[in-house]
Amino acid sequence: MPEPRKLRPTVALAALVLLALAAAAAYAPLLANDRPIHARGVDRELADEARARLPAQAAELEALLRASEDEYLARRRAGSRQSQVEAAATLAAGVAARSRTLARHVEDELARELSRHSRELSDCADRLARGERERALAPVLALRARIGEWNDPARDPARAGWRAASRWPVLEAASRSDWFLMLAWPVAALLLLGARRARAASPAAILARSALALTGCALIACAFHARLHDERSARRSDWKLAFESGRFESTVLVHTPLAFGYSETRPEEAWLPPSWRRTSAAAGLVLEVLPGERALDSRWRHPLGTDGLGRDLAARLLWGARSSLSVGFAAAALLTLLGIAIGALAGSAGGWLDWLALRGIEAVLCVPALFLALAVLAFSDPQSLDPALAVVLVIGAIGWPGLARLLRAEIQRVRELDFTRAARVAGLHPLRVLCAHVLPHALPPVIVAASFAVGACLLTEAALSYLGLGVRPPLASWGALAAESRQLEHWWVPLFPGIAIFAAAAACNWLGEALRDRLDPRRREVGP
Repeated sequence: MPEPRKLRPTVALAALVLLALAAAAAYAPLLANDRPIHARGVDRELADEARARLPAQAAELEALLRASEDEYLARRRAGSRQSQVEAAATLAAGVAARSRTLARHVEDELARELSRHSRELSDCADRLARGERERALAPVLALRARIGEWNDPARDPARAGWRAASRWPVLEAASRSDWFLMLAWPVAALLLLGARRARAASPAAILARSALALTGCALIACAFHARLHDERSARRSDWKLAFESGRFESTVLVHTPLAFGYSETRPEEAWLPPSWRRTSAAAGLVLEVLPGERALDSRWRHPLGTDGLGRDLAARLLWGARSSLSVGFAAAALLTLLGIAIGALAGSAGGWLDWLALRGIEAVLCVPALFLALAVLAFSDPQSLDPALAVVLVIGAIGWPGLARLLRAEIQRVRELDFTRAARVAGLHPLRVLCAHVLPHALPPVIVAASFAVGACLLTEAALSYLGLGVRPPLASWGALAAESRQLEHWWVPLFPGIAIFAAAAACNWLGEALRDRLDPRRREVGP
């Protein structure tokens, strides 16, 4: 068995850079967020709301369950008995949810009773459907009696028996795409480590294919998400205000390394340079430090500086990795699929289909790609078509001709080789010959070209966002961050996003070169 070649330092560095950027995009909510990761304490606002609304909802549910026999029979004859059951089920679910919420903040005895009643309420609709209205009413009456006793005005509010409960605000606010990214990255890393131990393959090829394929799959899901982040752009987050005003009396707080949201503005800190540079602009700043934030004189308060609205540039850079990397990988995947489909059709079919595909390729190549993208994005409505998805569609629609022409030429070359001729002489179906014999030998150059296309798509997305036609504010992307200031005194604003764009594009190109060296037989090293 041949021993694998030694891993080139540039390839290892490129793979690590790309995986680090993907990790920053995946775990951006855990790295930069105005919400704490963990908070243990009493959320008085939530508990008071549940305590205030729970009796009213329980009374409404009791009134529904106490419907007279005549009304119940009339609804049944009219065919609306099911609607009554559904209404009871919906209302019972709301009452059970509020009782569970209240149970997290009250004394143990009441918490156990509320939990038991909430479990019994889940069977309320089934009991009502079977005609057992008295059994359905029993947990509601017990709940109302217990809540009424606990809400007695004569009861001393100071001895209400509140207790601290644990909350995970960052995870509570995470969307499905956030969970997918946070769970997909460890899986990709484990697959990469497992593939690294395969002795028969080259380490360069393993890292290149794994980093490009797995990172791309983990990030493509975000590109088709309607909103990569929430639309909050308030000056202060709700959680920081809750800590400051005492609505949440915390005993344990665990904040993210950067306690700033991607859109949390602070006008008093506009255009601050990186905090590790002691400047007079930041020295005389007088500002209230909110819970979780670094001190004003800390070197880690704003490690990469702030923009014109006082938003932390490091936080926006981490969240912007989601937009830039997801759009770049998704656009590369789209143009690769289009190029493979059209190139395979033109190379295998021949005749008028080949002529028509070539004319289409030539027509698209004759149109300046950047100007076509600018025209399409300028006239697209951001309300009807998400800008990130529009960028993906535009880049994918204009970037496929090179891959299609390359695959067409490779298919025509492989079709004339002896083993494909033998397959056709043996009577195999043309589609089987194409999929089993031609494409596996024609795709390696296309895979290499697709890896280079990822870097090109990243640069194209950055250029479009820089011109204001890509991802729109308040969402962050590297190109849009670089365009927020064009003045020399604000050098840190375009510098750090530019470094991120350069690192991602260079890593993709280096990995593409490693794939080319591995897959091109003319470049393989011949062993002794």
